Amino acid sequence: TILGFLVAGSLFGLDVMPSARYQAEVIPDLTLFAEFGLGFGFFQVTLQQQFVGYQTAGAGGFGVRIGAGLEYRLLDQVRLLLQPMEVNSFTITSTVTQNGQPVTTTVGSSQWSMILGAAVPL
Repeated sequence: TILGFLVAGSLFGLDVMPSARYQAEVIPDLTLFAEFGLGFGFFQVTLQQQFVGYQTAGAGGFGVRIGAGLEYRLLDQVRLLLQPMEVNSFTITSTVTQNGQPVTTTVGSSQWSMILGAAVPL
């Protein structure tokens, strides 16, 4: 509840971004890499508010992904991954339904993220 009003909702997102990777081993067990990908994404948010009802917003569009980082081989099949730069940029067409009326807009959206973790090659 927010200020005594019930607000509930859900968020769903999916993006498919096939990427090409270039990597080079700079010293034994340490690999630098760069990635570039093209794809699409889809996102949907649904909110339920007291006295207002359900409001939905959906968006989908074409995107570009650029990433760079390094991998350090800890064991034969386990690598430590540090990816300090990953940028996803989408051109999104969004349709929002408010009070039964659809409203459509097109915007650009970018997201920057960092990744730290372990990787196991398949």
